[in-house]
Amino acid sequence: MWLEEYPDEVSWFHFVAIERKDYRAIFLGREIIYQSVVYDGHEFYGDEIEGLCIWLEDAVKSCIKELVDGVYNQKVRENLPPRERTGIILRQDYWELFPEKKASYLADISNEEKEKFIANIKEQKDDQPVGMYIAEMTANKFYQFCSLGYKANKYECLDGLSIKEQYYKMADGRDEGLSEIDLDSPYAFEEWYCNKHRFGGHPWEVCRGGNSTHIDLYVRRNEHGYYLSVRGKAWTRSIEAIKFYNALRSEGVAVYMYDAEGILNRLLGRDWIGIVPEHVIPSYCEAWFPNMEILDFMNLPYEKRDYERILSKIVWLEEEEQKLI
Repeated sequence: MWLEEYPDEVSWFHFVAIERKDYRAIFLGREIIYQSVVYDGHEFYGDEIEGLCIWLEDAVKSCIKELVDGVYNQKVRENLPPRERTGIILRQDYWELFPEKKASYLADISNEEKEKFIANIKEQKDDQPVGMYIAEMTANKFYQFCSLGYKANKYECLDGLSIKEQYYKMADGRDEGLSEIDLDSPYAFEEWYCNKHRFGGHPWEVCRGGNSTHIDLYVRRNEHGYYLSVRGKAWTRSIEAIKFYNALRSEGVAVYMYDAEGILNRLLGRDWIGIVPEHVIPSYCEAWFPNMEILDFMNLPYEKRDYERILSKIVWLEEEEQKLI
């Protein structure tokens, strides 16, 4: 049982200590194991962990001595196990190892839709929308654009609904009063759009989801007029976002796709997946990969067979050099 839980002869722990005048905390991996807070000069402790702190003190002293002796960083480079390292793997290599992942991702998009998206993105340059700008925008026009995307994705739950009803069936719902304005009045839309007291809602979240797992259709405006912007880079929603974008491009309206190159590279299997240490939740990990465009992150698989298959395909990044200050 012990070997099943701790198969490695040596276990590594990512240790972080924080100390301020009013707060102390110790983290091992992503878990906080101790904290104390100072209020009015009195210190309030968390759970008693004296024995663990004694062990930690010895471990930290050992690391500091190795830093003083100039051997710590070399030791880390040579011995840090894969599950504690940061690396990247080409998506095509990952798909070759796990073809079911590729099949699942591409299940709802045809070759025709893929080719159409590739051609459309090639025309999007210099971070500018492509298509005819909209001189006057109305709430009804916005609902119509949303309906085009919904239809392209064949959402069955929308059958028989008006374009406005479709929006409120699919969207976040916090529309900041959009439903209350005159549907066909450009003046009413502009007044609503420019209202600086309008805040806190999600009118552009046209396919609701979590913080990073929804689809946005923004209405934007520049010196040329109104245009649309599609955002939906999460791998669980990006196929839907692609269909949304393609539908709007077919309509001829000016539209821009956020994260276009990254989504295109993912679609073609030529982007990189970021691999983070096992104590890191594989989400919002962009800071772990500076100067790289990484859309997706993962931990190494726990199944032994999968773990061993993937190791040879990973490009490991250099560990950050540790220094005493």
